[in-house]
Amino acid sequence: AIGADRSRIARELHDGVVQTLFAAAFRLQLHADEAPEALRTTIQQTTAGIREAINDIQAYVHGLEPSLVMLGGLGASLKQLAVEFESSSGIPVTVDLEPNAVAALDGVDTDIVQLVREALSNVRRHARARRVALTIREAAHATVLEVRDDGRGFSPEAAQGLGLRNLRTRAGLLGGQLELHSGPGKGSLVRLVVPEPQQRPESAESLPV
Repeated sequence: AIGADRSRIARELHDGVVQTLFAAAFRLQLHADEAPEALRTTIQQTTAGIREAINDIQAYVHGLEPSLVMLGGLGASLKQLAVEFESSSGIPVTVDLEPNAVAALDGVDTDIVQLVREALSNVRRHARARRVALTIREAAHATVLEVRDDGRGFSPEAAQGLGLRNLRTRAGLLGGQLELHSGPGKGSLVRLVVPEPQQRPESAESLPV
């Protein structure tokens, strides 16, 4: 029943909200060329904002689908996510996944995909990055996931956006530790340290998407 509800919500978002936003952006763009220069700039900025909103909704729609993790498993899903991000944003992504580290995340793979999706969405919306690196590696009694970009950076102490709150919430539900490292002009690093399976909370095996 939950899976059916997610699919229904995903369809309604795609067929309703997304199509309405597409139409609004199209109508604005039609009038951009004939508008005064000052208004033309505003129209272009508004259209760009609408397209960002469309990209965000499409990402969440994909996340609502029950089959979030591909048949190839977590590694294949993250690589596909990187390809989709690169295609939509134009920002190249390098992916380095240690097989044993990926295997250690079995049982929370859907949540890992969602967390990486959220981190990449933050990069696309805010970082103005030229490249991104996604890595998963083994550590002592834990698995470490990192999403690093070379963008404009931010002050972690002042970061209060919904995207970062979502990252912190999901990391906490996994029993993991989220670290944010950044600074103006220094790019950013999102690091998630996930404890080995026996140290995770029981609810981490079935978190809601």
